[in-house]
Amino acid sequence: MQPGETADLFEDDRLDTKRAAAFDPNLVYDLCAGEGGAWQQNRSAAVLCLDVPKIMVREDAAQHLIVLHASYAAAASAARAQGTLLASINAVDAKAKQFDDGLVAALDVACFRGLGGRMTGRVDLVRRLLEAVGPASGAAPHLAAALSLAGEEAEPADAAGKRRLLAGFKKNELWSKPAGFYTRSDELGRVYRFTRFLQRDIAADDFPGGVDLAAALARDADLRAAYQRTIAFDAGLRNPATCGSLLDLGGVVPRVAVLPPPSSREVELFGRIFPVGLPAGADLVAELVRRVRSGEVDLAPRSAGGWLDRQVFALETLLLPERATERDKLVLTGGYKERMLEAFKSLIVTRLDKAYFMPLSLFGAVPKPRTVPPTLRVEPCATFALRTARAYAFLEAFLVAAMGEDALRSLCRLREPGLRARATVGGTATRLGCVLRVTLGRRKPPPKPPARDVHERDEDLLAELRRMRDLFYGLHIVSAEDVGMRPWIAADEPVDCARCKALSLEWLGNWTEDPDLAVDRRVAVPVYADRRETRIWATIGVRLTQLFVDWASMPKIRSADGSSPWEVLPEWSPGVCYLVPTDEFAEISRGPGRALAREDLRRVCDRKGTRAAIIEALRE
Repeated sequence: MQPGETADLFEDDRLDTKRAAAFDPNLVYDLCAGEGGAWQQNRSAAVLCLDVPKIMVREDAAQHLIVLHASYAAAASAARAQGTLLASINAVDAKAKQFDDGLVAALDVACFRGLGGRMTGRVDLVRRLLEAVGPASGAAPHLAAALSLAGEEAEPADAAGKRRLLAGFKKNELWSKPAGFYTRSDELGRVYRFTRFLQRDIAADDFPGGVDLAAALARDADLRAAYQRTIAFDAGLRNPATCGSLLDLGGVVPRVAVLPPPSSREVELFGRIFPVGLPAGADLVAELVRRVRSGEVDLAPRSAGGWLDRQVFALETLLLPERATERDKLVLTGGYKERMLEAFKSLIVTRLDKAYFMPLSLFGAVPKPRTVPPTLRVEPCATFALRTARAYAFLEAFLVAAMGEDALRSLCRLREPGLRARATVGGTATRLGCVLRVTLGRRKPPPKPPARDVHERDEDLLAELRRMRDLFYGLHIVSAEDVGMRPWIAADEPVDCARCKALSLEWLGNWTEDPDLAVDRRVAVPVYADRRETRIWATIGVRLTQLFVDWASMPKIRSADGSSPWEVLPEWSPGVCYLVPTDEFAEISRGPGRALAREDLRRVCDRKGTRAAIIEALRE
């Protein structure tokens, strides 16, 4: 960060700068804190204060806040004896992360193999391109090498050229070494290497066999249409490409690739500001944060942006809380803003791998409560949750249009190996939040058996995608209620608010038991590479953070039957301390061309234990 920016970024909010919300007598908060449950609570004009302390008074009493855990389930288990646990933005995102990884893995495999008449398999597409140009074409070694990486052999006239391409690709592990969920199975590894090889951009006027490829696509309308669908699908599922495709050969686009890689704001930024290498002491994440806060980098989805743009946009208010719709309902201390910054850092990595009201007693009214604690059901995240729900809604519409509902119902998301989870009631698959039965050893062999199986959920991809969308709509509703606001879901959004809220409350009631949160959270993503070093962003563990919630201005209460007027309690209510599990972010510098697979990262984390020791070991 630039000098002076830290002070501004972590400056405490002042209540007098907040726009006072109008009191809404009809906005009853359905979590009553009164004795016997006989009093309603109204938060419409109240303001919450959120704080994360920076200094522990007794270090020996804060050991549980220092320990790094591999998963949210492990952190939640450690928290049970220490205090009241609250679902954090990070934990909510961890749920989404597991679904997202499984969804993209399933889609990538489907695209790799092909999906009936809806989508030509990418291996088949490359094979057809090779047949169209012939083995003597200058494009043949490039296409044949890609097929070899997919597990198929094709010999071009220039066999030595194919071998050179493969040797050069395999030597560059930043390109050729499977990362993220692509390490889950041998087939996903092949998908990764095949795709990455074809994502290499080459000068358009120097693309091997470019004239042959352009001619083949021009004369074969069916081949051209299949290729166009592939490029359009990638742009929607991820983001628009950073370079041109084979359709741009002979045009004005300077560089093209067979499968153009998707763009991302952070990679675009780093390539622009550090075109010849990193200066000494460069802090990439600080550069990104500074430019987002200054407005130089706008995270709003571009008109042609895909799902990735919308996912990153959901993170904007972690850096710019003044842009959140709930901004005037929250007073954030500098410590909490720092916590939001750390959440942004870790979540940006993952985007790159009730209460029943008892009736009044017949023997008279229950005494008025003396205090009303500022309870929460989830860390305030209304804008984040709504934007995430809308990102899933976009993805659903895109996938249905591109693949069809039947194709999506034929797929299941792919999970981490080892466990297979089914949400059941009486043996029938049902929605999130019911009892989870975890079974071991059930494996579904794919059509082309890999050395290791990939485990699938019983629920089909379309149903689970819609459930994730509705979960985040529900989290938006619950979070808005917690801060005393009405949800701001648009009138034209087809959302069943009651069902979505119930879904999210079910999940929040059992989130620590969700198998998706038992998955190891530690991941690494390379974000910059030059001839001297490789910069990697990583989450190196989950730790517990204290979150203090207090009233900046008090809510009002009235009797449960509504017979008394709304009034503010005479006594100030004490605050509440929650434990929220959070990711530990680290930016790591490694040698030139040095990748960092998930398994390698996790081995170092398990062996070293502490943040400093982990970072030092990873620099080797």
